[in-house]
Amino acid sequence: MYDTDGSRLWATGTDNRAGARRGAPLWSGTSLHAGNAVAAAYDSTVVLTQQADGNPVLADAGRALWSAGTWGHPGAYLFVQSDGNVVVYDDTARPLWSTRTWGHQGAYLVVQTDGDLVLYDADGVVPLWASGTHV
Repeated sequence: MYDTDGSRLWATGTDNRAGARRGAPLWSGTSLHAGNAVAAAYDSTVVLTQQADGNPVLADAGRALWSAGTWGHPGAYLFVQSDGNVVVYDDTARPLWSTRTWGHQGAYLVVQTDGDLVLYDADGVVPLWASGTHV
């Protein structure tokens, strides 16, 4: 189901785009706040967690694979913007980190089961940014 501006409001979870088959997607317009986490799959040990200190961390079985390096900013959150840029904002909406991938309407972030965090274009074909942490 989509809003009038084309943003996704709800999905069945049966999306067949390439990125969605690899793990758990964070769709355009999704935010991850302190204490929230997304696992690559229901039985996966690969998890992206927004820590209370403001740092999003990708880990496998508790071992850190990647982080944005934004610790020291309690209240910060990760946001997948509709323009294709993923940004960590502090609690006053000041950007702390980004993928610098604006200009890609509908791009989405995937926590992959292989341990990589990847931002795909709207079609799920072209990777725009990746953490480079596949295990």
